[in-house]
Amino acid sequence: MEPCTDGYRAKTLKQLGLTDVAKMSAAQLEDAITRIRADRLSKEASQAAFEQSRASQVRMLQQDSAASQQAVQQASAGINYGYGPGFNTMQSPYHPPKFNPPPQPRMHFYVNGQGQIGYLLPF
Repeated sequence: MEPCTDGYRAKTLKQLGLTDVAKMSAAQLEDAITRIRADRLSKEASQAAFEQSRASQVRMLQQDSAASQQAVQQASAGINYGYGPGFNTMQSPYHPPKFNPPPQPRMHFYVNGQGQIGYLLPF
């Protein structure tokens, strides 16, 4: 904590219960070190849980995007845009077909493990 400012160092040491290190006994210092290590481990566990949750959300978004893209491709597989008349139809080769775009994918909603509601955009 040497590169820290005096105020920040004092505040951090007070939060850890280390107000006067020079007058603390060996048992008190051991307790303080144990608290510091426990605090560090809890922060690491919290970060790991966050990373795992984020990775599962990314995986879910990728799967949903792939499914939406596949649905759009299947919906537009039989449509022939702008290439003249289809086979055995009454459409004139001199009149282009009306523009009929494929349906847009819809937003999907989900509820995560903590009860929070989120939404996924179609892109």
